[in-house]
Amino acid sequence: MAGIWENWHTEESVITNCCIVTQNPNKLIEAYHDRMPVILDRNYDEWLDTEINDVDRLKSLLVPLTEKDTRIVAVSKK
Repeated sequence: MAGIWENWHTEESVITNCCIVTQNPNKLIEAYHDRMPVILDRNYDEWLDTEINDVDRLKSLLVPLTEKDTRIVAVSKK
């Protein structure tokens, strides 16, 4: 999954923040929720490369996982 993180420096400590990047759902997921995590099924090396600062290039990686690559699996209520 795509995520972002940052360290905030205060006078007393360092606070690390992070979040999972979400997007509009694909057709299978939209029946369950209006958002889904960005799944980096390709080019994750680009996403993790700290030398890449081209916002448009990075945004181009944030595409919904295809329905073909998505599975819906029932899980226990436990």
